[in-house]
Amino acid sequence: MVSTIHTGRETVLRQRRRPRITQVNRNHIRSVWGNHAVFPIEIPGVIDDYNHWMLGVDKSDQLIAYYRPEIRCRRTWMPIMLHCLDVLRINAYIVYKELTGTAAVDHKVFVAEWIETLLDRATSESVRLGTRSRSRSNTPDPFPRQRRRISSKAPSLPACRLTGDRSVHLHVRAPDGNQRACAYCSYLRAVAKAQEDPGELPSICRVVMNCSACNVRLCKPHFDVYHGWEDQQE
Repeated sequence: MVSTIHTGRETVLRQRRRPRITQVNRNHIRSVWGNHAVFPIEIPGVIDDYNHWMLGVDKSDQLIAYYRPEIRCRRTWMPIMLHCLDVLRINAYIVYKELTGTAAVDHKVFVAEWIETLLDRATSESVRLGTRSRSRSNTPDPFPRQRRRISSKAPSLPACRLTGDRSVHLHVRAPDGNQRACAYCSYLRAVAKAQEDPGELPSICRVVMNCSACNVRLCKPHFDVYHGWEDQQE
């Protein structure tokens, strides 16, 4: 027996029936059981736990297999992470049944509600950190996430930068922490290139700060200019 929670010295007193007597075990059975048909015997704790909980692993694997995510990948950490999520899901399902006292709880409905709860928690957490999460409703997002490319012939800025008040647009550090080109610097460079005689092109700043609503990198001097606030009074 191999165990990670037992030392091998634990013993449990259990009632055991006398086995069939043969020529080989006759002396041993008489020394332990004597004339008793059932006699208390100390057995190792690891054996006792196996006898009582050996079906628990099989039931857990059975419940996990019902709605296991079918993802094939070569990254070794991904199956470990998915299995941990499966174990959490099954434990939550068992606790839910015990708390509600309902034996006929639909496992499929519980899994759908469990996933919905995780998505809601992720949405609320992203809002708290000043980032945006993917919307699951049919309402159009006022701040689309797709990457915009500035036209080389007719450069323009997206209209969503003017949506919402200043409390929505916050100059915060990007979640990924990577430096990228300032959107307004890139716009000024594109405008200069579109001219017949561009001359010396303006430089582009690479910053790690972005707008929490527009999700674009913006340097500090161009943050108010990008949103059209440069002429507004505080």
